[in-house]
Amino acid sequence: MNDFHTSFSGDFSNFKDECWYLFFGKAADRAPDISSILNHPDYDPKGAHKIIYNKPVLDVSTAAYPDVMKVLDQIQTDLVDNGPRLKVVFVVGDQQSYDRMVNLIEQQPRRYKWIVPLPGEFHFMGHCYFAFNRLWYDDLTGWAAQKCGFDKTVKRDTEDMSYFSHYDRFYALLTISIMVVFAGAFDEITLTSPSVVMRMCNKNKGGYEFSLTSVNFFTNFC
Repeated sequence: MNDFHTSFSGDFSNFKDECWYLFFGKAADRAPDISSILNHPDYDPKGAHKIIYNKPVLDVSTAAYPDVMKVLDQIQTDLVDNGPRLKVVFVVGDQQSYDRMVNLIEQQPRRYKWIVPLPGEFHFMGHCYFAFNRLWYDDLTGWAAQKCGFDKTVKRDTEDMSYFSHYDRFYALLTISIMVVFAGAFDEITLTSPSVVMRMCNKNKGGYEFSLTSVNFFTNFC
């Protein structure tokens, strides 16, 4: 684990800028067909992946510490103390179980030294989508959803995870559409500096809606 590196500095004051560089860096790599960024990566998995199904732990929740500990004990029994005898196990859970695992590791580091806790991206992304809706529905999201026919599934106020796939698809399309508009409006050098772009937009806010090109692009993707 000492060889693990991440590009994220840990400084959340620069987090938005780092996300900007990542997205537009990927877009530049795909130019001129930026839309291909939504395609599945082209790689050879080198054969079938190995999937292990272990006996499930029943009658437990993700909120209660005793239940989370019961699941972790079972994972340790099956994969650390026996079986493949792994030194490290990535344990993925929802936000509650992730929080419990982090606290347990702090309280009992020797007992849970084999765990690398991961928050499931499904729950995280789902709640992010719902937050985006509350913040941007009146100004952008509602208009975009209506334009491309997502208005029946993308609502202003919802926390229904059964609609996750609709929100996931919608925000992927909305993000790439915004990137296409920006890539067409600014040169590559300008896009490397988000603060410069923000100043330019602040001086010339333009019309409320996207250009006709971006609307057609967004609609065609849907």
